[in-house]
Amino acid sequence: MSKLFKLKKWLTVAESATYLSLAFSETVTESDIYRLVLDRHLTLSVNLVNHGYARTGRSVGIDDVDFYMSDNLVLASINETVDRIRKERGEDPLIRPTAPHKIISSVAIGENQYFKRDVKNDFTRVGGIWDLVMVGNNELNIEHMFQVLTGGPEITLTCLDGIFLSQPSGEVCELQVSADENKYQTGSNAALREIHEQIGSGSLTGKNAKKALADHKEQRVEYLSNVRSNPKKDDYEPASIMPKDAIYVLKMSSLNALTGKIGSSSVTDTTQRNYELAIGLLTKALADKAGANCGTQENPNISGLSELLQQYLPADDVGSLSNKALSIPTLRKRLKKGYDSLKTAN
Repeated sequence: MSKLFKLKKWLTVAESATYLSLAFSETVTESDIYRLVLDRHLTLSVNLVNHGYARTGRSVGIDDVDFYMSDNLVLASINETVDRIRKERGEDPLIRPTAPHKIISSVAIGENQYFKRDVKNDFTRVGGIWDLVMVGNNELNIEHMFQVLTGGPEITLTCLDGIFLSQPSGEVCELQVSADENKYQTGSNAALREIHEQIGSGSLTGKNAKKALADHKEQRVEYLSNVRSNPKKDDYEPASIMPKDAIYVLKMSSLNALTGKIGSSSVTDTTQRNYELAIGLLTKALADKAGANCGTQENPNISGLSELLQQYLPADDVGSLSNKALSIPTLRKRLKKGYDSLKTAN
């Protein structure tokens, strides 16, 4: 299993839990993975298996945001944070006592980071592996999954911002979903599903049910006509959840950064530790059976055991192993390390 891990560029959430369990020699669950993501110890990514549509752009600082001028003081108050940042930097604030005011239209996606749309190519298909920008709906959705797995409370918070994803290059996209999946869009498939659900639950019956279905049939014709006569992007709006065919994953680089920070660099370290413990057990067993010159289980004579092993494991019997590999100093060092590891483990 560890050999396969080395060949993979990313793992599913379940595989990541297994990987970290092996690396840390303790049980790590999927809920632990989501908690580590929420606490910013891991970067969660998503594999857009069947691709999707998105508004594309990049992450920019406060000086490069999109804005417009307005005399509306209520809108200006939204920019108080920006005003404070500019003052702290010793610069003139964006909000001035006289109108008009600069109003930021770029969406905040992090600490002093904003999503700036690509005006030339802002609607396109995207696919493959993208990192989640942990703000807004992304954070709420992961918190929801964590609470479900741990038996916590229902997440009732809502967010108007969409689902933002990023690439290491700085490219950012906002996932879009067709209005056909919006139950509040008249004539949509989602609206029809909602009607059938109400009929199934008994909340919509008789003439009212027939009228709702008839009205939707007419609205469907109008909706599809508008879709065909307008640019494709006009039928899309910011998504609030991941597509059903998208898979949450974690890059190996993120997982290994965590294991390195905590003190275990890879699954190989666990394997090496097991080897050392096995050598420690072998040392105790040999000391108990090899005679007085080799000590006892409680107090093995490492030098005596090394000399004994070298006699019975000559280089000729192990092919290409050199005399150095079977030298007494080397054997002594390895036996002692294994025995010390065993004592530490106990």
